[in-house]
Amino acid sequence: MRVAALYDVHGNLPALDAVIAELPDDATIISGGDVFSGPMPAETLARLRDLGPRVSFVRGNADRDLGPYDERWRARYEWLLAQLTPEEHALAEAWPETLTLEVDGLGSTLFCHGTPRSDLEAITAITSDDRLREILSGVEERTVVCGHTHHQFDRRVDETRVVNAGSVGMPYEGRPGAYWALLGPDVEFRRTEYDLAVAAELPRGGFLVVTGPNGSGKTTLLRLCVGLLIPTAGELEVDAERGQVGYLAHEPLVYRELTAIENLDLYGRLYRVPERRERIGMLLERYGLWEVRAERTGSYSRGMLQRLALCRALLHDPELLILDEPANALDEAGEKLLDRELEELRRERTVLVASHAPERLERFATGRLALA
Repeated sequence: MRVAALYDVHGNLPALDAVIAELPDDATIISGGDVFSGPMPAETLARLRDLGPRVSFVRGNADRDLGPYDERWRARYEWLLAQLTPEEHALAEAWPETLTLEVDGLGSTLFCHGTPRSDLEAITAITSDDRLREILSGVEERTVVCGHTHHQFDRRVDETRVVNAGSVGMPYEGRPGAYWALLGPDVEFRRTEYDLAVAAELPRGGFLVVTGPNGSGKTTLLRLCVGLLIPTAGELEVDAERGQVGYLAHEPLVYRELTAIENLDLYGRLYRVPERRERIGMLLERYGLWEVRAERTGSYSRGMLQRLALCRALLHDPELLILDEPANALDEAGEKLLDRELEELRRERTVLVASHAPERLERFATGRLALA
């Protein structure tokens, strides 16, 4: 028997489709957990179920209810709950934590998500041998295949071979792509390219977090979305009127010789905001700038300018909000204020955010795009 190990899809249907197109016809398929927790959870599950009896499921931590949730994760789980039917939730909850198969050349092989004893515990390429022996205590299979850390590796401890199949939908590797493993008669790590533009689709009402190192193109992508740059290749479709897009750039985009009131009044007139003075007053009060509303913004600190820039981006109550590092220069109080704002916005608006600190936004996100 040959086995295709597909782990950590995380609702990334385009990546999964690309991998399925490459699967050998004679390969048994193991879905190694974390099918959900991504932009297209229901569609991803349906695609796997369409493969029929050749696919078996192992449950991951993101496939079950881990509640009660703290504030950081509650919004994310509530969104996921709304995407899946009760039958689909029950199906995933019933998936086994481990599965053992006889694989050609590898012998008895145990498939788990995190470790054989927990879907939350992790094995990495640098886990110490002593720690790994403890984790594998009582395991009789010659090979253990895991995921959870989204990074491929192949290592041994004593007589046991431990393989991480990688992540189909959210890899932590050096290049973009869908990462998986083909087992039998040996271990063959695979990387499948797919249309990243399709995977970056942001549905109406979604909250997409864009991550990546400096120079990976996060700001360029956002500038393309708001029409400040013209694509040189491919296609980009933004289903929102220009007047319904709110944009927060690296620069605050305010006139330093004008006061906060004058800046927002100017933008309010340009956007023809109804009852703009009332809305300007409300935003300045909310963002802690009311007392300095009559001061020229050239005297503002960088954090105060960021608060004013957020007021400007929100002034016309846009349907699509595009934010480039929104927490930049904010103090602790400003960050908490921003979090409360995003909590409200993600229920009513479509949001695209680029960030070097995606962990701060995980509880809001319905999808994630990692640029390399």
